[in-house]
Amino acid sequence: MEQEFKHIKIKEFNLFCFDYLVEDKKEQKKYLVKEVKDANTITKKSYKHLVIFSKLTDSLPLIIAENYNIKNELKDDVYYFFKNVPMMNKKTFIKFLEKKDLKYLHKHKPRKTDKPFFEDVKERLENEFNNLSKEILVKLREINEEIIKLERIVNYYLGQEKAFVKNVSRFERNKEQKIIEFSKENNKKMVFLSQQHKREIFEDDFLVLPYKRLEKDIIVKIKELLEELY
Repeated sequence: MEQEFKHIKIKEFNLFCFDYLVEDKKEQKKYLVKEVKDANTITKKSYKHLVIFSKLTDSLPLIIAENYNIKNELKDDVYYFFKNVPMMNKKTFIKFLEKKDLKYLHKHKPRKTDKPFFEDVKERLENEFNNLSKEILVKLREINEEIIKLERIVNYYLGQEKAFVKNVSRFERNKEQKIIEFSKENNKKMVFLSQQHKREIFEDDFLVLPYKRLEKDIIVKIKELLEELY
């Protein structure tokens, strides 16, 4: 995906649940974009994580695809919904960034709606968050509570900044560089809880904490959260 406009910043990540972080500086909005040829190839796990990451980063999830289920080609100048995440082809996405009007198609049949795009999407995503809270191991309400606990651990070392937290067997920077860059783009620290490290590692963009030196009762409580998010 190429950057088309001065006010648009596009950062490529190619993580399993999304490919791009797109920031519209003019409108002060962010989008997590998953790009595939056929939207039907998106797995349930990837879809759930796309929605969760969008919530944790205050971004709008978007899917860019050529077609759905091979035979159904996505038409120009319209948007669809893959479950409750907006979906469109790349040409339409470019127009979307230009703030051109888009029409809504449901099951490939026109449906009139007076709701603005963002209002329509917001309602659907709120419903999706509620649905996911019943499906995933850690409910979103509990995620919010656990994030507070995670921040307390992180603040013990950093003293100020919020962070993403990931549990790893052994921290290797080259393998984790993309998630480090992603956390930086979202103004957060990246904290790794490393099973095999014995000493802390302090860097400008990330921190590695020895797993065994953290409070055991908190680690037990957040273990499922870390596994679900990462």
